[in-house]
Amino acid sequence: MAEAERYAALGCKYYKMKIHHADPRENAKRVAAVRRALGDGLRMMVDVNQRLDVLANIRQAQVLEEFDLVWYEEPVLADDIAACAEVARAIKIPVATGENNYTRFEFRDLVERRAARVLMPDVCRANGFSETMRIGRHAAAHQIAVAPHVVHELSLQVVGALSNGFALARGAKEKYRSA
Repeated sequence: MAEAERYAALGCKYYKMKIHHADPRENAKRVAAVRRALGDGLRMMVDVNQRLDVLANIRQAQVLEEFDLVWYEEPVLADDIAACAEVARAIKIPVATGENNYTRFEFRDLVERRAARVLMPDVCRANGFSETMRIGRHAAAHQIAVAPHVVHELSLQVVGALSNGFALARGAKEKYRSA
């Protein structure tokens, strides 16, 4: 809670929290507590860190819908694009993924299968700035936002150069500012 309040005091517009409890209701209680503490001026995202299967993600997302989350991050294992697409189709919260995907071909599959509304390429893992820009332009052609994962000095350039650049994680605890 203190971390979220600190970021709100700094003027951040977005805050992402990790949700790892096995019981979706416990995660919802944590999200509700942070929402109450921060008020409506700060938008929230949640990160599942690839810890749930499809059904558990659907159940978790359903209890979080009332919080109007910006995104639901990394619902399933990064290489299971079919499962990610299944989750994305079944939930109302936009799915964000990609920090653990490596090639434009993986991102192409995420786009073509409508597995995410936000792609999060990591500039280093995705083979550099030029390749990340290719990924971002492909996403833009399909109305998919891009919020690069870390490598701030390069990711800032990506967000600024893309028409669909959305947000940038900053700092060790990932405070978000809109582009």
